[in-house]
Amino acid sequence: MLQRTLLVPGSDYDLSYLQGRILLREPLSSVADGSGLVQTGSLSGNPVYLVANYEFVPGITAIDQLATGARGEHWFNDHFRLGATSYHQAGDGTDQSLGGLDATLRYKPGTFLRAESARSKGDGLGSYSSIDGGFGFQPQAPGSDGGIAWAQRIDGALSLADFIENSRGQINAYWQNRDAGFSAPGQITLGGEATRQAGARAEIPLGQSTDVSLKVDRRDAPSQDTRVGEASVRQRLATHWTGSLGVRSENRGIADTTLIRSDILAENGTRTDAVARLDYASEALDAHAVPTSKPASVNAWNGYGFVQQTLVRTGTRSDNDRVGLGGGWQATDRVHLDAEVSDGDGGTGGKLGTDYRINDRSNAYAQYLMETERPDLAYRGRFGTLLGGVRSKLNDRVSVYQESRQTTGSGQDSLVNAFGIDLAASDRWTTGLKLEQGTVSDPLSGDMRRQAAGVSLAYKDDFTKWASSLEYRYEDGNLSGRRTSWLTRNTLGNQLSPAWRLLGKLDMARSSSSQGVFFDGDYTEGVLGAAYRPVDNDRWNTLVKYTYMYDLPSPGQLSPSSGYDQGSGLYASTVADYSQKSQVFSIDTIWDVNPWLSLGAKYGYRWGSLKPTRTAGDWFDSTADLMVLRGEWHFVRKWSGLVEVRRLHAREAGDTKKGILVGVYRQLARHVKLGVGYNFTDFSDSLTDLSYDHRGVFVNVLSTF
Repeated sequence: MLQRTLLVPGSDYDLSYLQGRILLREPLSSVADGSGLVQTGSLSGNPVYLVANYEFVPGITAIDQLATGARGEHWFNDHFRLGATSYHQAGDGTDQSLGGLDATLRYKPGTFLRAESARSKGDGLGSYSSIDGGFGFQPQAPGSDGGIAWAQRIDGALSLADFIENSRGQINAYWQNRDAGFSAPGQITLGGEATRQAGARAEIPLGQSTDVSLKVDRRDAPSQDTRVGEASVRQRLATHWTGSLGVRSENRGIADTTLIRSDILAENGTRTDAVARLDYASEALDAHAVPTSKPASVNAWNGYGFVQQTLVRTGTRSDNDRVGLGGGWQATDRVHLDAEVSDGDGGTGGKLGTDYRINDRSNAYAQYLMETERPDLAYRGRFGTLLGGVRSKLNDRVSVYQESRQTTGSGQDSLVNAFGIDLAASDRWTTGLKLEQGTVSDPLSGDMRRQAAGVSLAYKDDFTKWASSLEYRYEDGNLSGRRTSWLTRNTLGNQLSPAWRLLGKLDMARSSSSQGVFFDGDYTEGVLGAAYRPVDNDRWNTLVKYTYMYDLPSPGQLSPSSGYDQGSGLYASTVADYSQKSQVFSIDTIWDVNPWLSLGAKYGYRWGSLKPTRTAGDWFDSTADLMVLRGEWHFVRKWSGLVEVRRLHAREAGDTKKGILVGVYRQLARHVKLGVGYNFTDFSDSLTDLSYDHRGVFVNVLSTF
């Protein structure tokens, strides 16, 4: 793990809990740029994963599970820290215990030694992976008999600056071992195989103008053994010029094709590649500067070119010759652009990107979300929950960051061409462009050729917020077949008058598969609403909203555990197929009668249709209506009591449920209120959630602004 980025609801993504669907604010790149000089494909980089840990209630099955965990650590002094982690999950077929001890011995922040030992017992839930956006999933189980398995890791770093003044060198090394069947989040190996890894890296200066980089990695596993060695030298040639030479040698053993389904990853033998690169900067380079596409001053620019050649290859390894050009331009004091294009044996590749920064080395960010409905989800910089942090660049390859968040409501290779730009043309307009082309290789899902493009446009002034984005993807996989997908997200918010605010949203997805209509996936959600908050009478607050939803999930989204059937070459599905449409109209109002009494009411009507099959058959009605009467009594300063009378009627089922909800609230601050209560009904006040499992104690935090 090289870097983690915490995504924030409302700002980075939108989540439909009922549908289990995640919509990102912008397309997710398949790779992040790597630091090696030799490119392993059309555009090399480290694989990027969207990781989701979640709990769910499966269908109509009643479950009884308990998960507990604890983490503690203590610094005994400035140099030694000891920590412990424990986790246990109880459940039929998923019982698992996980525990570990870790220690850190630190001389200075840049020089340290860390060690960790962990033990797992039980398989747990395993994991599922998808390389096509969630239309098909591949299960990855620990592959053990539920017994005990161990894992250990040791890593360390040595900064020459901690010992030699003004030195720039850095040395890192690691060793990691996982027994067969070891199961922990993010640490499940292919088929539960035993895996041992080790590696080291050194950045060493030789004089004032020369730097040498060395790197070795080794991985031993039943699926495939790999050995990788890299070396490069960088020399400052003149005031504006820098030259670099590099060589990379990789040896892969014979792959177990029952575990590795990718033809590219299953190649075996040795390949040695060499590269020569020349960099130019319009500004004078510092003697210690590393060539980069990020100029320091406005209107400064950089350029570079490289030639790469495969020197030796054996076995089934393919050639990796490549030639390319690239550069960067500091457009404004806050925005810089960079681009690269190359061609070779792995196909045409390139990138287009941008960076926004406060200064040459650091940036800071903060985010906050308080609204339930967000009419500006796709607008860059809008907020979700409380998030703050600072990122600082230590050098051209290493960045550190600190992040705080408060909530209120051994990887695969990929050969990919990634393109992207986000440009704030003015204070009101935001534009975006994302392009991607290449092959994504996964041991479980095989190889997939991907072409993707996305555009976005957003506008904001004192009264209106509007944002739209459109994404297109074409994917051709050797296991999953061909799939064409379209996705559009649109949001609108308008302050029509001081008292009225309008909001709207339209999200649509259309995906067709070459395997047949049964494997298609369609989705539509539209929202149109109005909020009435008169400034001359702040006793009234009213929200009127209409929602339309159409959902045709693909079989992989409904039953990921069925996975890929090797015999038929298709993704199997064991769930009942269906289609559904839903429309919901609701009106919710609150009236402050006087300073100590507030009365409210809500009415919602849901009319929908279900179809017993996904591709044919007639629709049949499914309707329900909800009524809620609410009263809140402010009986003493900062304290209030709440009573709600609720009634839910499902018409086709001829079923009516009713009851009350009670609660007690305390005003913690001017804009924050905390409440606790009990719901004596078993249904939710959301008509899109008819699960009938909501009876019990609740804790609620309310915030206003």
